Amino acid sequence: VKRFDQPNKGFGFARQCGLENAKGKYYIGADSDTIYPNGYVNKIIEAFEKNSSVVGVSVMHKIMAITFKEKLYYLFYDFFRNIYNRITSIKRPELVVRGFAFSHLTSLGREIGYRTDIRRGSDGAMAVSLKNYGKIKFLRKRRISPLSQSTLVGQDSMFSKLFNKIFFEFKRLKMYFTKREDYKDEDSNLMNNKKEGK
Repeated sequence: VKRFDQPNKGFGFARQCGLENAKGKYYIGADSDTIYPNGYVNKIIEAFEKNSSVVGVSVMHKIMAITFKEKLYYLFYDFFRNIYNRITSIKRPELVVRGFAFSHLTSLGREIGYRTDIRRGSDGAMAVSLKNYGKIKFLRKRRISPLSQSTLVGQDSMFSKLFNKIFFEFKRLKMYFTKREDYKDEDSNLMNNKKEGK
């Protein structure tokens, strides 16, 4: 395993560093706090090679729940998330992209480049640009789903936040049946490069 130092902070800088040093045909994103099942890489490559119009592959992920409360929470979360993902992956596949479970063509990704001026969403921004060149394939097979750690430990209000989120998304369900090519940046998500990133 080759190691590269990236002094600039942020997901975009880390992903761009990996992209610049990638040697293969496919750029397969992975995070150090995520467990990947056997056959994961092969299934991604298979998705690319089955259809020449595919320029990116997004994989459904699972979350490691430890406490009973977390397990109960993710039972509800997964149910509604899977409905959301199935709907949005048709017209807006960029909304189901997660960097630790997203892959794309290396050469095309290098041509586009990851955004380094935002705190979150560099993976989604890459997917939005990739859509101009081909299809983003969403794999829903649970047996190849990466397992990511829970971030809910100690959060007492997680159920109320979940149902508020479900209600919020339900109110704007109609918009997910339409394509969107551009997204407006939120000021709170923009990096101040004088203080952040370097």
